[in-house]
Order: sequence, then structure tokens, then C-alpha cells
Amino acid sequence: MTASTVPSPAPASPDPGPAPGLTAGTSTWRLRPQALRVVIGLELRQRVRSKRWYVALGLWFLFLMGMSLLILASYLVLDLDGAGSLRGAGGLAFSLGTLLLVFLQLLVLPALSAGAVNGDRTAGTLATLQATLLSPAEIVAGKVLASWIVGLAFLAAALPSIAPAALLSGASPLYLLRIMVMLALLSLLVTMLGVGLSSLVRRPLGSVVLTYLVVIGAMVILPVIWAASLPILSVDRESTDYYQQPFDSDWMQVGTAPGHEATVVLPPGSPEPQPGDQVCVAETWETGGVRSEISAPLLWVNPFVLVADMAPQIDPEELIAGSEPPLDLLRYLQLGMRWASDPTSGSWSVHCDPGVPGYPEDLDTSLPGPIWPMGLAAWLLLGGASAATAVLRLRVPMRRIGSGTRIA
Repeated sequence: MTASTVPSPAPASPDPGPAPGLTAGTSTWRLRPQALRVVIGLELRQRVRSKRWYVALGLWFLFLMGMSLLILASYLVLDLDGAGSLRGAGGLAFSLGTLLLVFLQLLVLPALSAGAVNGDRTAGTLATLQATLLSPAEIVAGKVLASWIVGLAFLAAALPSIAPAALLSGASPLYLLRIMVMLALLSLLVTMLGVGLSSLVRRPLGSVVLTYLVVIGAMVILPVIWAASLPILSVDRESTDYYQQPFDSDWMQVGTAPGHEATVVLPPGSPEPQPGDQVCVAETWETGGVRSEISAPLLWVNPFVLVADMAPQIDPEELIAGSEPPLDLLRYLQLGMRWASDPTSGSWSVHCDPGVPGYPEDLDTSLPGPIWPMGLAAWLLLGGASAATAVLRLRVPMRRIGSGTRIA
């Protein structure tokens, strides 16, 4: 009886292992460059595959370019400054074109991002991503960055419509760069908001509408509330303005404190000015005012205000002296917002040169500080909270699933 031989087991084939850069044991908040490239590539291929993407980009470019040329031509034909100035036409076209770009850019972004999560869930493809080695943070970050890249493409397509006008107006390249950087940051934060809301709402239409409500609320609704609050914040107070003019002993009084109709306030021991000498006259009267600084935070998140705050400051003395800058609406919007933030600042009431007798040395005449850090911080908090919510909503296994929600 011969012993039967038992065949030896075949050697196991080597395990290929996970794809390079994608290893098991994913955590919720892990971010890896390779994973981000995968998600961004998937998202962009889905968008660029459609011809509507190219049609929308082309129409966007033609519309903004046409509006810029129309503003330039209208200014020159109407001769608004009496001299047919290309500089004035460029300033108006640049500022109006920029405000139009802010409005249109923030209207396009919700449509690009607010269906990123629930759109995939409706199509049954989100579960496939969740079943891979991608972490929830990588899925959300990839979708945010892909939508932002598309938004930056629209921003780049708008640049040829405002850059020539900026050069005509004499605006510095740094000014234009600051505006584009602020617009790019706002685009990123609105994209994060849209992706976050798309993870909370079941239907894409609902998340798109909610994102539009937030954006329109910041651009339109909050300024309307601010304007409606001004009559409630009206007060009666004493106001003192300082004007420079030749001294006239017949009707100007030299004193140590304001309180008369026209008083020259001199430091102790200063010689009395002679008739004809330039002095700083303090005129005090009871007047009405508005405590607009109380409700000014409502305007901090306004995208128009944030972009306008990138403009070079206008010195109020330039306006009083008549040496107005080019017709740049962004600079005037910035000046109005600075006034609303601090209407009692000495910069609005002192119209004298430093060193002139009677100049209020103890009064702070510096312009109020910039608005954009507070507004950008508010948008960052909102966008960051929205993105973090989306990450938490994509964790698996899911504890609760809404009725009618498609999984795969």
C-alpha cells in the first residue's frame, strides 16, 4: 500500500496593498495630498466634461467685457468731468466693474458648491466615496477646492475686463492685486458655506437656496436693516468743527475752550494772533447726529464693503480742498464706511493744517482703522463651521439617516 502524497499548498500571491499614499485606518480629519488630488480630479472631470462649462465661461467674459466698454464709452460721450478724461472714465469703469464682479461672482458660487454633497447622495455616488480609504475631511476638502478652482477660473476670466480700466484710472497694480486676493478669499469661504449646507439639506435645490439667502442677506438685507436703524439711533449733541481762515478780531474770540460761535483756542502762554494771520477757528453748535457706530457691525460682512476696504484711503482734507481723486466709487464707499464706524472721530471735524495757531493738538485726527479684518473673520468663522459640519456629516457608519435618503 503506497502512501498518498498530499500536494503542498501553492505560494500565496503577494498582496498589492493599498494605492500609494492611501493607507487603511483613516481618521475623520486626516488630509493627504494624494487623496485631495483624487477627489479634486473626480470633481473637475465631471464639470469640464460638459460643454455648458465652456459656454458659461465664455458668456461670463463677454458680458463683463461688454459692460466695461459700455461704461467707458458712456462716460466719454457724456463728458461727465467736462474734459473727456480717460482717467476719470477708467476710474468709473474700474470701480463699477469691480462692484458688478463682486455681485456676479457671489451669485455664481452657490450654484457651483451648494449641491456638492447632496447631489452625489442623490446620484448614489457619495456612498462609493465613503466606502473607500478617503477620510470625510478629504472628501469635503476636495469638493471645496474643486468648486473654488472653478470659481477662480471665472475670476481670471473677469480680469481682462477690469485690468485695462484700472490702468487707465492710474490705479496701482498692488491695488488691483489686493482686490483680486480679497475676492478669491471670499470665493473660498462662500464655497465652504455651500458645501457645508449641502451636507445638511437633503435636496440640492434647498441647499442652493439657503446659500443664496446667506449671500444676499450679507449683500442686501443687512445694509437695509442698518439703514432702517439710523432713525432710532439719532441723538442731539454738541458738535465742534475746526476751520482754517484769516484771523478777524471783530468777530473771532480768543479763548481757552470752545463754546462761542467762533473761538480761537490757543495753548497757555501763546501770543494773540494778529489780524490776517491764519488761525484754526473752533465753531461749536448744537446739532443732530447718528450713533451709526452701534449698528456698523451689520456692514462688516458685506462683500462690497470688504472689497472696497482694499482701496487706498481718501484723505477728507482732499475733498474739502477740492483736489478730488479719480471717480473711484470703491474709495468713496470705503470713506463712507469709515465714517459710519466712527462718526465722532476728529478726522471729520478738523480742517486745519497742523501747527496753525488754534490747532487742537489733543484731538485724535487719525482716520478710523480698516474694516476688513473683522468682516473676513466673521466669514472665516461661518465658512469654517460649515466645512466642519460637512466633515462630521460624512462620517461612517452614519447614526441616523433621513427618510427617503438614497444611500447607493
